[in-house]
Amino acid sequence: MPKRKIITTNPDPTNFVLVKSKEGDYLRRKRGTFTKATVNEAFAAHANETCSGAAKEIMDKLKPFTQQMYGRIQVYLSGLLRTARLRSGFTDYSDCDRWEVMKDHPLNKIYWDQYSVKKEKDTVYIDLAVAEDSINKEGLLATDFYFEAMLVHGDAMVPGAVRMESDRSPLYSFKSTKKTTHHFSFVIPEGRPYLVFLKIGCMENDRPADHPRHYGMKVVAVG
Repeated sequence: MPKRKIITTNPDPTNFVLVKSKEGDYLRRKRGTFTKATVNEAFAAHANETCSGAAKEIMDKLKPFTQQMYGRIQVYLSGLLRTARLRSGFTDYSDCDRWEVMKDHPLNKIYWDQYSVKKEKDTVYIDLAVAEDSINKEGLLATDFYFEAMLVHGDAMVPGAVRMESDRSPLYSFKSTKKTTHHFSFVIPEGRPYLVFLKIGCMENDRPADHPRHYGMKVVAVG
């Protein structure tokens, strides 16, 4: 994980705020420094909506799949949900389409091959090309790679309404994998909003790789 930058003092507390985050510390100019701070009326009208709670509902389901990942993932997801809700007035996952869960480690940084996603009637299909050189193997310790797909469905604004299904490929060796195709498919429950995530990860012998660079995860379908 990148080394955190630590700022111990705020040189101008009148105009700046010291913000501490997982990625490091930084100074942010106070609101209203340049122009008078105002609150958007639409945002104010929905201020009591719990988009942060909705993001937590989703991330709690995804927790087993994000153990080696870092960043303000839940905060960013909350922002996507809030923007869509303010625009549409209801739970809407459309702004999450193609969301890279780790912006510093997008899926195409680790997966160099081709995949396709299609929806036919009530089923989403994912097909992935697999070969020894499909994955960008960074470092010498990684021995195998795998794919995972997760279907998250239900209204995240309703506590306890989110459900998840997942599937995982077998392990593919960096040394002896023949060209093939791996398939995932999920049946979408009728009338429920949904997100489909695709994840790629690496193993170091019998344990998950430690560094986030060995992972990529992205939303590949929404509805």
